[in-house]
Amino acid sequence: GGGERGCCTFLDDEGLCGVQRRAGPGAIPTVCAQYPRDIALIEGRVETTARVSCPEVARLLLLHDDAIELVEQPAVLPPRLVATQVVEPDPADPWHRYYDDVRGTALALLGLEEVPLVTRQFLVAYFAKEVDAFYGPGRAVNEAGLANAVRRMRDPEFVAALIEQASALELPESLATAVAHHLLAHVVHVSGGAWEMVRQAYLTYATDGDDSPVWLEDADGEQQLKVRPAAFRARYRERAEAWEAAADERIDRYFTNYLVNAWMRGYLDAPSVTAFVRSLVLQTAILRFLLFSDPELPSPPADGPAQPDVLEALDRAAVRSVYRMSRATEHDPGYLERLDRTLDELGFTSFAHLVALLRS
Repeated sequence: GGGERGCCTFLDDEGLCGVQRRAGPGAIPTVCAQYPRDIALIEGRVETTARVSCPEVARLLLLHDDAIELVEQPAVLPPRLVATQVVEPDPADPWHRYYDDVRGTALALLGLEEVPLVTRQFLVAYFAKEVDAFYGPGRAVNEAGLANAVRRMRDPEFVAALIEQASALELPESLATAVAHHLLAHVVHVSGGAWEMVRQAYLTYATDGDDSPVWLEDADGEQQLKVRPAAFRARYRERAEAWEAAADERIDRYFTNYLVNAWMRGYLDAPSVTAFVRSLVLQTAILRFLLFSDPELPSPPADGPAQPDVLEALDRAAVRSVYRMSRATEHDPGYLERLDRTLDELGFTSFAHLVALLRS
């Protein structure tokens, strides 16, 4: 459990594990031996991924080009590690049976390095929409329809035509940004450092005028955010665009690696492939906001590429944003449900709405 500082109660004054110090490494609980690894048994394969709620995992994942390369390992569970997800060989359940095909296609689309990330996310969202017509948990699968959807998204000519369509889309940026900030202000009720991080991110845009973000406390002691959207969004967008101009490849790597890691951990617990994609789009939008609004991040360069020390500050802000928010949401099982429920209440349920969220 967490102590007053939100840390493990077994940590000593030096931040080290008191259990290991007194009784040796073998005495720690299984959850501590496993974390931050995630182990899955997929049709006889052992797949090991890692949780970005660990700051070192977040650093390795976001800051290294080779962080998401697949490495073969023995198909045997290491001692004391427990599989949190199991897909039996030749699974009878269609939701499991076509997991490799669907996940592999999404990963292939995310791997199109020459294509902007927002376009790759559009391709994955389109694929999810197509797949949902033929495939879902607890449903009979239309094998021919699903196979055709997978085949088309593996066809370079078909994908090139979709990319051309995506480049011609006029996405309603202001609407998507408004929805993302509505969710942050009214849904993300996380505790401790992460909630403070959200608060500080908004205060980055504080001014002396009436359009400054303000925090209000209701009768139950809950903090609510009051934002004058138009001027606030303009200031955020200006800052985000300046950073993207100065470090676009670096920022692309952060979020590509984050998304690939999420897909490697899989969608089997989601109610549909589209629901999984929508959740990732929302989480990415929130993380982008926290990154560009980090109060410790210097102002973006006004012109040209950023200097090494500024890029290092951007790296630190990316790692900080990802691991803190991920840690908070892992301790809040209802977080993703609240995101989905709020979007449903707002009517953001169609493919067009999902594409609009890509601009947030």
